[in-house]
Amino acid sequence: MVSVIEYLAQLGQLVEGLKTKEQFITRLVDEIVARAIEGQQVIVFGNGGSAATASHFVCDLCNSSGADGRPKVKGLCLSDNIPMFTAWANDDSYDTVFAQQLNIYCSPGDLVIAISGSGNSSNVIKGIETAKNKKAICFGLCGFNGGQLAKLADEAIIIPGQNIQQAEDVHLVILHLVALLVKERLKG
Repeated sequence: MVSVIEYLAQLGQLVEGLKTKEQFITRLVDEIVARAIEGQQVIVFGNGGSAATASHFVCDLCNSSGADGRPKVKGLCLSDNIPMFTAWANDDSYDTVFAQQLNIYCSPGDLVIAISGSGNSSNVIKGIETAKNKKAICFGLCGFNGGQLAKLADEAIIIPGQNIQQAEDVHLVILHLVALLVKERLKG
């Protein structure tokens, strides 16, 4: 059984470890800002709890990006359209719910951000494969050892450990930081 103190201490160590990941965070901010300036999309998706993180991040990006007359982030979360999501899950396969949408929405040069605690969710993997085939720039946020997502993404950040909740906690910390930095950059 995990105690409150133990959980928070482990989480603190994972957050402290982000200091060595500054390059990934800065590059992700650069890519989002570039997409906003170029009028391209930032497409985000994840499975399970990571779907909620993806939705939260897109909300933060779109709600706070760019002052009047400045570039704004064109963000899209692929897990937010539940009717479309469930139609593909039912009519085709749950494994293709992101790939099918990327076939419609993704264009060359778009930025695709995939989030998976394990790095091995098959629908996330098929989605990132589709995004790469569409010539998108692909970033991954993973847990544990990174799984297939870390291998397929152009760039990935791996939150080590064996606790999926802590990996998801740190993913949200990273994405909150990224959203704040994007907001500052786009305000000019």
